[in-house]
Amino acid sequence: MQLNTVAKYTRQNTGAHFLDSGGAYGRIYNNPLPSAFLSINEYGATISVTHLLVQYATIHPLHSQLYKYAITEPDMPWFDIGQSFMEQRGFECAARDNTYNVDNDFDQSFVYEVWTKNECSDWIYDESAVIVVYVHTGCDVRGGYASPIVCTFPESEHVMPLDFLADLYSPDLDDTENELLRVGYSGYPLGQLEGLGYSWLEGSGQSAKFINKETQKVITVFPEYFIY
Repeated sequence: MQLNTVAKYTRQNTGAHFLDSGGAYGRIYNNPLPSAFLSINEYGATISVTHLLVQYATIHPLHSQLYKYAITEPDMPWFDIGQSFMEQRGFECAARDNTYNVDNDFDQSFVYEVWTKNECSDWIYDESAVIVVYVHTGCDVRGGYASPIVCTFPESEHVMPLDFLADLYSPDLDDTENELLRVGYSGYPLGQLEGLGYSWLEGSGQSAKFINKETQKVITVFPEYFIY
């Protein structure tokens, strides 16, 4: 998808709902778009939801149809509109969750729904599944969700990217050490890096420098993300 298309949903002004009570801390829709897909700082890696959608998501034909349907239901909340629309077209919701509920490196939360028509025993591999995404653009995660994006992820081996964490990698470490920084090895790559004796030294962007205070070795660390 194009960046300006995705930005309509990841920076959508969702107003000030009573459940989105954190206005004093700022709302995501007031923040500038991230400049890069991945970044790293002293707290670890960050994955831009905006760039994830730009790079890997494709708008489904049902997207425009949903927004035509929404015009006929002006008083219905978006979550209800999405459910009603998909069910009327014979889809069933096979999975639904909020990324807020699990460990993730995303810069903003989102609710995702996997809609299927096939009686597939494992929706993760249903190639005909349709994904509906509601991105959180407010402050308090209980409210402030944008209108939905109806999409697919054709490059993913699954119906959508199901890895919500970024790997870390350093050309200054050997293969065995870098293996420890893979999400497949640990759900907390930064903790593995700290276990090797490294702590953040400087940098906040597409790379950062870490130092081993015992040996004084300085390494450059990059975030990595692989879609499966």
